[in-house]
Amino acid sequence: MKTLIPTVAMLLLTAWAYGAIGPEGESSDCRTDLIAFPSNLSTLERVEFDLMNGVWTETFLASNARKVMQFNEYGIVDVLNFDENGIGSYSNYMWRMEEFNGHPFLVLNNGQMEEELLFRIESTCQGLILSDPVSQEEIQLDYTPRKPEAKVNYSKAMLIGSWSSVTYPFDVTNDYDACGAFEQIEGAYLNYEFTPDGAYVKRYGSKNIHFEERGTFELSKDGEYILFHASGSDQTEDVIGTSLAKVRHLSMGELVLEQALKSSDFADFFCTELKTVAFMQ
Repeated sequence: MKTLIPTVAMLLLTAWAYGAIGPEGESSDCRTDLIAFPSNLSTLERVEFDLMNGVWTETFLASNARKVMQFNEYGIVDVLNFDENGIGSYSNYMWRMEEFNGHPFLVLNNGQMEEELLFRIESTCQGLILSDPVSQEEIQLDYTPRKPEAKVNYSKAMLIGSWSSVTYPFDVTNDYDACGAFEQIEGAYLNYEFTPDGAYVKRYGSKNIHFEERGTFELSKDGEYILFHASGSDQTEDVIGTSLAKVRHLSMGELVLEQALKSSDFADFFCTELKTVAFMQ
């Protein structure tokens, strides 16, 4: 973990590293020319607008893992982490922009101020480069446009209702150390209920045992993933963990999700690796 360094001090360090660097070269304009920036935005505001209207992916070529960042206007960046097997996990940071010597900088912290990261931002035709002003290490973020909010809201509206699995929802395994039971569990089921206020209930189990998880849900900015924010109590804002499910198909009365299921109870049985499950409404 990086040692926390005050943001102002970090910005001052960049004076030696970058000097009086002039405006970005022409290559930084080719992607942003396609973005309808509101008029009269400052350089910093243009970067903020760009961040919030894109989906940003860092790919680790050695492992084929990737990290997807989605910036929200309320100061939280959602980070969707995918390992080499495509299994996703969720984390987030608080984010804000700073300006030094005419250049935009992105500041991230984990909310408890235990870790603060500072990056100089440079636009490219493919996305962004985040440069650490101390280590000089660079992170390449590839850009894809954010799905129009109206389309995301339409997909969210289509989710509202109760969904029951019509394919076997858990894993069957021959490996003692692997996730899943050695044979299909009698009466296995996985059901979701989504309500208009953004709440969800996940019910799963078998003929003899039943579990329930409650929380809030949202769709990712590209509309491809459901984020399940599980609640630890009746207070839905008390989030104890977030899981992901990729929406493979969604139409009237039909839903196909790809996800890795983990249960806090009987985890060896009610679990999957990355698995596709079909639901009917």
